[in-house]
Amino acid sequence: MGFRFQRRVKIAPGLNLVASKSGIGISAGVRGARMSATPSGIFGHGGLPGTGLAYREKLNKKGRSTSSSATNRRGSGASGETMMLNVTVRLEDSGEVSLSHQNGDSIPQDVQDKLKRAAKAQLRAVLEDHCAKHNQEVLSLTQVHLGTPAPTIKPVFVPREFDADKPVQPPDLKGTLWTMIWPPAKRQLAAENLVRKQGYEAELGDWTAAREAFLSGESARKERELRGVFTDLEVMTDVLADHLGRIPWPQETEVGFDLGEDSRTIAVELSLPKAESFPCEEWSVHGNQLRILKKKLAVTRGRKIYSDYVHGVALRVLGEVFARLPTVQVGLVTGVVPQIDPASGQEVDVALFSVMATRDEFTRINFAALKSIDPAESLTLFDLRRDMTKTAIFRPVNPITIEELDSGTGSC
Repeated sequence: MGFRFQRRVKIAPGLNLVASKSGIGISAGVRGARMSATPSGIFGHGGLPGTGLAYREKLNKKGRSTSSSATNRRGSGASGETMMLNVTVRLEDSGEVSLSHQNGDSIPQDVQDKLKRAAKAQLRAVLEDHCAKHNQEVLSLTQVHLGTPAPTIKPVFVPREFDADKPVQPPDLKGTLWTMIWPPAKRQLAAENLVRKQGYEAELGDWTAAREAFLSGESARKERELRGVFTDLEVMTDVLADHLGRIPWPQETEVGFDLGEDSRTIAVELSLPKAESFPCEEWSVHGNQLRILKKKLAVTRGRKIYSDYVHGVALRVLGEVFARLPTVQVGLVTGVVPQIDPASGQEVDVALFSVMATRDEFTRINFAALKSIDPAESLTLFDLRRDMTKTAIFRPVNPITIEELDSGTGSC
């Protein structure tokens, strides 16, 4: 049997922190922190979004000289003129918090210390939230299988919402007594209100057109997902790729699949991340300091997290196949990782596991109790090739072949 309509897509954007040599940026609170330089001194201001913080403290109090980086930005106008300077809050690889001007210029350490003391509670709240998000990302690696759908004979269409907000018509600008008695001012006000009205009408027209296009697309998607998936191989590949691509996978993983010409079989290859690339730390705010403590996970726990992830992805993908493509009766999923070939020194893909399941076999899973399921154990319900120790160390295996999928035999 031949295979065609091959498709390869990334099934996850990846949720890793955006890191660089200069550290990891914290998005929360960046907009609110700033400094101002006035003839009477340098002041720190804060207004971190969502924290309710609003403070103003003179940083170069008596006995301190004004910092050069601030005075160079001082306004040259009348006495008392203030020049606001945005400050970026960053988390360095060491876990320490640092502050810098938004344009990249450094801030003297004594000024940083003043700002940190003034906003300590709010900055700690930001760091604690950052730690909670990181730890949740680690936990989510073990929960990939929780959204696995049950096999369906008849596809179910789930409408999507048009999420663009409808433009709101702005109120007319109100004139003053002057605009009422002076014709040129009255005409100018009328012209400004006309521009505002025309701008709103243009935005409303764009929104209406976008909404109509979205609804038309939803109608076409409904036709594809309820009827096209029974007869059109190209529609089947599009539908499966669309659903896989919309799942919020916690790690970036590529999937390639070949749909059989009779639409009864599918072969899926998962290009999995290496175990060593997985998050291996739990984060917490260190004591009463503005610093994140990064604690390495135990090796066995790290391996278990990796095992939960790779098997959970396989289980989830099998579920999506049987739920979205009602004609598919047998699915083969092989998970591969890159490895250096000791003979050639070249990087090659090796299989960690290969599992083949029929639609009927997949119904053995209790989809109402996925939280109590170990995905690595669940795959043993089917034809499975895997060489894994009790501590989740994988050794490469020979994957189930297309010929075995065709004949319906994949056991070792």
